[in-house]
Amino acid sequence: MRCSFPASVPTDVVKLKSGYGTTLRKRANSLKAKSFSGTITNTSLYDIVQLICIGRNTCRMHVRSGARKGTVCFREGEIVHAEISDMHGEEAFYAILSWDLGVFFCDNDPSKSETIHESWDFLLMESMRRLDSLRNAS
Repeated sequence: MRCSFPASVPTDVVKLKSGYGTTLRKRANSLKAKSFSGTITNTSLYDIVQLICIGRNTCRMHVRSGARKGTVCFREGEIVHAEISDMHGEEAFYAILSWDLGVFFCDNDPSKSETIHESWDFLLMESMRRLDSLRNAS
């Protein structure tokens, strides 16, 4: 028994297929969370930052650990700004990533400042190197 298929696809099928793809994209975009939050206990800030960067997200992450408060800003997956009270840039980023416990909240407000110009993977590797140095010195 032999099966045969039409040489060309009917235009109705093409229209249906392209319309379906557009609908799925619109639906996925409408389902994206406007913000998210969590507690830093079993999952480290390192993992959360890496997730945001790999996802190429633009957001502002507010972190609180005890009395300490900090902010890390992302633009299309790159870390562009970090601050803790009067500290800004890379040093603030490294300090925030050293916090063991706390809570975080991310919103979609874009950063108005750009104090960090290194790649996110360099920043994460350097933060881990610094943490290892501190632990080995103890």
